[in-house]
Amino acid sequence: MVSTFLSAPIVLTVSCVLWMLEVRLGIWIQSCDQLVLLLDGYSQTLLSNLQRFQELGDKSGAGIIRSSCVDCLAHLAVLCEALGQIEPTRTQLDTLCDSSLERLCELTKDVRMEEYTRLDLLLGVRAIL
Repeated sequence: MVSTFLSAPIVLTVSCVLWMLEVRLGIWIQSCDQLVLLLDGYSQTLLSNLQRFQELGDKSGAGIIRSSCVDCLAHLAVLCEALGQIEPTRTQLDTLCDSSLERLCELTKDVRMEEYTRLDLLLGVRAIL
């Protein structure tokens, strides 16, 4: 009888902790979903601006926009991958991740990188030594 009396508060505490973790995870997922939408929209704007700068022949401006776009798309891909691992049933995240990686490939195909970059580390392409 004593052990039942003592275990009730422990079960209640564990239940409360699990509930709080679930609520926090839900809030985190909701925040990430909003960030995914913002990053996707921002990357579209950057790509549109990049095209305009290239049409105008402004190479330095296009380079700055390209760099920003690469960072944006890399973060979007990583965020989609992280959310996809938490909620594997959301196939639209896989599609958006793949699309971001394809756009990254197009943007960086002519770029030569001799060293480790933030992009490599962010995408996990190269191991950290």
